[in-house]
Amino acid sequence: MPEDEHGKKTIESVLSKMESDPYGLNTLDPSKERKMKKFMESHSDENINLAVAMYMAGALEFFKPMEKSKVKELAFEFATLGMAGIDPSKDGYSIPSIRDKTFSGYKALAYYYVSWAVAIPEMLAQLQMPFDKEFDLANEYLKL
Repeated sequence: MPEDEHGKKTIESVLSKMESDPYGLNTLDPSKERKMKKFMESHSDENINLAVAMYMAGALEFFKPMEKSKVKELAFEFATLGMAGIDPSKDGYSIPSIRDKTFSGYKALAYYYVSWAVAIPEMLAQLQMPFDKEFDLANEYLKL
């Protein structure tokens, strides 16, 4: 594809993109999404919420480079959000420590669960969230 059709990148535009989305949370990789969708469909059944499993895989990748103490802080922020209730059908949830990022209901629930699974696994059962199968599926996908 000719460069002028794809758009020219300047140093300023690249730096601006890196500053606005340093972890690549808002950047989608189409080949990775296709691979994930194919894997999830072949390994799921009617008892697994595929959306939650896919969000959990993203959450696991998001939390992976972080120190456990930072993930624990985020886990408590998600718990604070959860105390008010997280409606899976709503959008616009946010966490103060994760700037410029909003979560859908299912995505917030997935990140909530994963943050506890990573930082405070001994208390995960107390959340009483029915996403154990989704979490196992997300982990299995990431091991490929």
